[in-house]
Amino acid sequence: MRKGFSLLEMIVVIAISSILLTMVGLNFNALNEQATRVEITDSQKTIGLIIAQLVSNGATINTGYYTPASFQSKYGVPLPGNPLNSSDPTQGQWYIENIAGTYNVYAVKDDSVIANTKYVVNDDFPYIKNITKTVVAPSTAESSDINLVRDQNLLYNGSFEKGGVGWGGIGIMYAKLSADAYKGDKSLMVEIDGINSSTLKQEFSVSNLPLDRYHAVMHFKNVSADPTKTSVAFDFYYKTPTATVFSYTWTPTLSNYTWQEKTFISNAVGSNTGTVGISVTVKGTTTTASGYVLIDDLGLYLLPGGE
Repeated sequence: MRKGFSLLEMIVVIAISSILLTMVGLNFNALNEQATRVEITDSQKTIGLIIAQLVSNGATINTGYYTPASFQSKYGVPLPGNPLNSSDPTQGQWYIENIAGTYNVYAVKDDSVIANTKYVVNDDFPYIKNITKTVVAPSTAESSDINLVRDQNLLYNGSFEKGGVGWGGIGIMYAKLSADAYKGDKSLMVEIDGINSSTLKQEFSVSNLPLDRYHAVMHFKNVSADPTKTSVAFDFYYKTPTATVFSYTWTPTLSNYTWQEKTFISNAVGSNTGTVGISVTVKGTTTTASGYVLIDDLGLYLLPGGE
């Protein structure tokens, strides 16, 4: 009767065990790599959402290497961690590439970009390529014609350069043109006359538009009005028959006698039928109020990306 195994049998058993352990190890490594790839992809999509939100709010993300902390320091929002960072998966670097508004995100390991981890943010958020940090009105757009085109002006200036006010008035309005302009050669000059109120207003009805966001820009200069006796308010709004979708108000600093600029970017509107507009109300707070203020380069634009 045999006892134990022969040397050959031992060698065969060890060889088979080694092969099985190798196969198990390979499968385990493959599962680990697959899990890491999934985690990288999920993190990159989160980064894409962060970039889209920042760009929608007017930011431009510069090309460079970012850790969660360095990105937060620069843009105010932390990035998710990079699972390829073996010492601390909650940290690590990402490489964000900005090519003319197209954003690519790569995972980084040992200070090297991993090319096959490329994630194109614009594939999931195609609208961000068309958003610019500063919306500039076309130089020829000195008219109040309504032009419902993305990234173009919907209303602009009220034709001040063409010699017309172009805006509807409410109340007693004393307005004329001035050669002191923010841009171009004319602005609108409004006189302060006691407690009489002057309101300039331009608005239009919107129907069957995508649920997008609006960008408003306005400029103001106090010439000679007493800051303690004068009130000025710019209002930018979107209303439906039953609700105010958004409303923003700017009260410029009257003690500042230089041109001031204000911009607003709305949230996405929740209704595709409504009225969007800008109004400017100028009034004295006492019967002795007097002086002049200037208004120029009022613009309203439709931005993409609210769908």
